This record gives sequence, C-alpha cells and structure tokens, in this order.
Amino acid sequence: MAVSGLTLAVLLFLLLVYLPGNLALLTAGRKQQDRAAPASIFYGAFILATTLGLFWVFALTGRSSILQRFTATLTAITEGSSANGSMDLLAVAAVFAMCYALSCVAGFLELFLITGFYTPPGWARNLFRRGFFGRVVRFAGHLFVVIRGILAGCSSGVRVKPANTILDVFVRFRKAGKRPHLEIALKNGTSIKGECLRFSWNGKESVLSADMDNPCQLEWVALDEAVSIKFLNLALMDAEGKSAEQAERCLEDIRKSRQILNGLAPGYGDEVYGKCGDNALAVRWEKAPEQAQNQGGQAGQGQNG
Repeated sequence: MAVSGLTLAVLLFLLLVYLPGNLALLTAGRKQQDRAAPASIFYGAFILATTLGLFWVFALTGRSSILQRFTATLTAITEGSSANGSMDLLAVAAVFAMCYALSCVAGFLELFLITGFYTPPGWARNLFRRGFFGRVVRFAGHLFVVIRGILAGCSSGVRVKPANTILDVFVRFRKAGKRPHLEIALKNGTSIKGECLRFSWNGKESVLSADMDNPCQLEWVALDEAVSIKFLNLALMDAEGKSAEQAERCLEDIRKSRQILNGLAPGYGDEVYGKCGDNALAVRWEKAPEQAQNQGGQAGQGQNG
C-alpha cells in the first residue's frame, strides 16, 4: 500500500500541480527555458490551492459537496476499497476541470497584463467620456496615474523593472494603437528600415517589417542579429502651417506618443509633450494655425507697406 500511496501521490502531483503550472506558463507565452520545473511547481501549487479553496467555500456555503466527494474518493483509492462503489469520478473530473480552467485563466491574465488590448475606436472612447461613465473612467484613470506614480517613485529618475525592455516598448506601441517605424542596425553593418507589423518574443525575438516605399515588400528580421533599434515615428510638436484636418491628425499622434512615453517611463511623455489634458492640447493646436496665419498676414502687410 505504501507503493500504491506513493504512486498516487506522484500521479496527483503531476496531474494537479506540475501540468497545470506548465499549462499556465505556456498560455502566458513564456519561453521554453522559462517553463522550468520550479516555475511550473510554483504556479501549479497556487492554482491547486485556489481550486481547493473555491470548492471549500462552495462546501462551506452548502452549494456543492465536490470537495468531500473528491477527498473520499482519494481515501478509497489509497485504502484499496475502490471496488465497492466508493469512487466518485464526477467529483474527480470536476476538480481536474476547475484546476485546468484556472490554469488557462491565470495564463491569459498574465498575457493580458503584458500585452493589453488595442486602443478602442473613437466611438467607444467617446461613449465612456460622457455622463456617469465618463466621470468613473476619468476618476479611475486619475487614480491609476497616482498609484503608478507612488509605486514608481520619482518620475524624473531611471525606471528599473525585471522585464524584457524591447517587449515593453512594442507593447506600449500596441496599447496606443500605433505601428512603430523601425531602423534596425545589424551586426554585418547593414540597416533595415520599415514599419513593424508584428513582433514575436516567445522563443526567438523577431519582427515582421514592411518596406516604407513598397508596402507589399515584407521582411522578417531576427533581433538576435540586431545591434540597435531606433523608433522613428514619435510625434513632433509642430503645428505651424497645418490645416485643421492635419492638426487633428497630429493631435491624435501626440496623444498616442505621449501615452507610449508615459508607459515606458512615468511622466516622461508629459515632460516631452506637456502635462495637460486633451482639451488643452486641442486649444493649443487650434491657436497655433491662427497665430501662424496672423503672423503671415502681418508680414504681408509689412511688405505691402
């Protein structure tokens, strides 16, 4: 029975701890070397504890007796009395299903925290800017900025975090809804310029780049051959001589660029583009063409005079 008990313990460890932990890491997009046994065991133990905790709460509230039936089944198997009908396969299946479902949820949650979602379209942003929802969203955004500032410390200092820096840059562009224009210098002395369409970090880091002059020409570049990567298309504060439509596009580009820089280093985007809201930026951009037009008119009057 000792051998049987040991075999059952090892089997449960593999099925309820190691494999769920490995599944969570795989779902989160971890590299193969990151899915080592210690990390899998850590994640798996947390997931199993969460699973048993949920079923314990269900049992405590009288909503389910799966935990009691599961433990009774394990006891029956250990004692060798599984032949008398004391096994409850439905309870065992429920525990396994919950454990692996939580593994996928934990993996997707980590992946979401890394990559986030695309910036919602304009109509969705306008929908949540009005009325009660607008106040809630603005309050939540302000609270998030305050908390992030407290956790990050002084915004003028160097930000230090245990993360993949190049991945973080691409993620910030993704969250802002902006495709980065790259200039990649390779080890052989050549350089590649293009618009980044895709970035892969799970395994071998690489980018799929489209040529700026010929968008139909795509090129896959492995970043392990890169010496440096330049991001070329952050917005410039230049409104002089632009039409209203061009100014609006530039304003949207500034919003995205400020979001990218603030995400990479809290407060840096405000230092570059000014710490002001979208309305203040819009007023600034509306006044700039008018000022340029007035200056042009004054210059014309001076020449006529």
